[in-house]
Amino acid sequence: MRLRLGAQNDDGTSTQDGTSQASPTVAGVILLLQQHYMRLMGQLPPISLLQDVLRSTSTWLVDNDQDQKNSGKRFPRVNAFESLVALDRYVKLHA
Repeated sequence: MRLRLGAQNDDGTSTQDGTSQASPTVAGVILLLQQHYMRLMGQLPPISLLQDVLRSTSTWLVDNDQDQKNSGKRFPRVNAFESLVALDRYVKLHA
């Protein structure tokens, strides 16, 4: 038996999840924030600032999938736009 992953044809779609998908997404958002801060301030932002921005702007999801046994656990989902807006606001208030 051959297991086929991904889209079945050029017009198909594929759904993937997990840390292998989340890690590059979060890394990309962090790079976006670093570049924006660098443009405004001429240096990289403190890690603690990036952590605060990402945590304060995350959208919280609850595991309540009706098709599976749900755990009720909460998970943060990064919100790139809101993170960028929050960082920009922080820089303008503290520059």
